[in-house]
Amino acid sequence: MNDIIETSKNFIEFGVEEKFGDDLPLYTEHWANQRIKKNIQAKIICTKGFPAPKWKMNKIKFVPKEYQSPATTLIYGNKVAIFIQEEPILIILIESKKLTQSYTSYFNLLWKIAKK
Repeated sequence: MNDIIETSKNFIEFGVEEKFGDDLPLYTEHWANQRIKKNIQAKIICTKGFPAPKWKMNKIKFVPKEYQSPATTLIYGNKVAIFIQEEPILIILIESKKLTQSYTSYFNLLWKIAKK
């Protein structure tokens, strides 16, 4: 999450279930404020029925539950971060231009079918 702030890259995200904000509320609030200062925009796809993150600078759409992902996937720059919501939380960060292009294409497909 700090890497997004340091790189000042806009990001896209899907599979969001607002668990991160619940687990680390103070850090999440600080992180959101840093995003505002650096004008870091986000497009986020949430699963219908789950609460959406209420941060400024987000464009949010929803997909039906059948498109729900078991992990939150965040794409920015040439990086893909996968957050697996288990105990303990597992985070995988992959730096790959090809992978970010592939995940971005998948995100764009979901974005087209997602509803506001």
